[in-house]
Amino acid sequence: MEAEQRRRQAQQAIADREAAKARAVRIRFLEGLVKEERSRLRRRYSGRYWTVSDAINHFTTAGSAFDSARFTMENPPIFDKVPWPTLLPPWELKEEQVNWEQVESFFKKAYARMPTQDYKELVEKAHKRFHPDRWRARQFWKTIGDQEWVEKLDTVANKVSQAVSPIWIESRNM
Repeated sequence: MEAEQRRRQAQQAIADREAAKARAVRIRFLEGLVKEERSRLRRRYSGRYWTVSDAINHFTTAGSAFDSARFTMENPPIFDKVPWPTLLPPWELKEEQVNWEQVESFFKKAYARMPTQDYKELVEKAHKRFHPDRWRARQFWKTIGDQEWVEKLDTVANKVSQAVSPIWIESRNM
């Protein structure tokens, strides 16, 4: 009995070490994708200041690509591929910077610069994109491969969804 328990514990320890190695490999892969994406964005907008128009254009363009993307284990929806509605340059953006105030500020600036109908469409797309049901339906957790990364992404998406909802309701009355 005691020998059997030691054998099981040894097998569990081996399995735990293998799982830790696999997680470390996956995290290195995800971190590499983050560096590549940030570098790509930095190159795209290099040589000039990031403007409100850039933020709106990035949100619109990257949003269309994000909405139609088919994510896989090789091409997961990492934080840097999500078009977050903020005025900050995406290659500098951190999870904690995506908050209610940033989202409100982004949409206030967008409203001031866009025709009403275009603004309403922008808000509608954002509302759908970050709606928790849509987010879950896309099953991102299957393609990210790391629960901690999934939880961070879900947390930020929920913040955006909560901030966009009142903006969406207000836009419907315009």
